Amino acid sequence: MNNAHITREIEERLAIANLPEDIKEAVVIGLTENILKRTLIVIAKILTGDEAAIFTKQMEAGNIEEVLTNITRKHPEFNALISQTVEEVLTEFTDKLR
Repeated sequence: MNNAHITREIEERLAIANLPEDIKEAVVIGLTENILKRTLIVIAKILTGDEAAIFTKQMEAGNIEEVLTNITRKHPEFNALISQTVEEVLTEFTDKLR
């Protein structure tokens, strides 16, 4: 799951595609940041010590795509965990709106 997919999921789930661009962007950025923070927690839980060291070096170097590729290859459940995280964040957000 990449940023474009997460953005699309947020826009579709919250039906915000027709909002003014600045408002839509603020909603997407806020929720994406929340998803990213939770994703980092998920990653921390599934990585071994050696994997965590490699992950940290790759992140510091800005190799995010490489990080995601390596994690997904070593942990096939990763995409499902991210999808679950996106779903949880969006559900919590929509519940607060009610």
